[in-house]
Amino acid sequence: MTVQGGDEFVLPVSLSNQFDVAGFQFAHNGCVIGASGGDAEANGFMISASSSMVLGFSLTGGSIPAGSGTLVSVTFDGFQESICLQDAVLSDPSGSAYDVELGDCYGG
Repeated sequence: MTVQGGDEFVLPVSLSNQFDVAGFQFAHNGCVIGASGGDAEANGFMISASSSMVLGFSLTGGSIPAGSGTLVSVTFDGFQESICLQDAVLSDPSGSAYDVELGDCYGG
């Protein structure tokens, strides 16, 4: 976790994938005010965050290559006792969904 000024803090979301990822979305139980960076931004993804969902995809057909790293860093408005990702969907370049295994909730 990276603490920023004020009451904001940033939590990197890690990804370990065996195949290229062309899009992602996940729900969360926190007060998200933004998402950026990571492999998603490095590979030209458009990233959108709302109070309940983070979404990323490429408008040019790009993808995140197989490997491990930070998918995206999510900025929260205020400290959260527990952050849980839910209902994650990762898609391949043809739009088909991969099986996804989420890790444990983050407990600060």
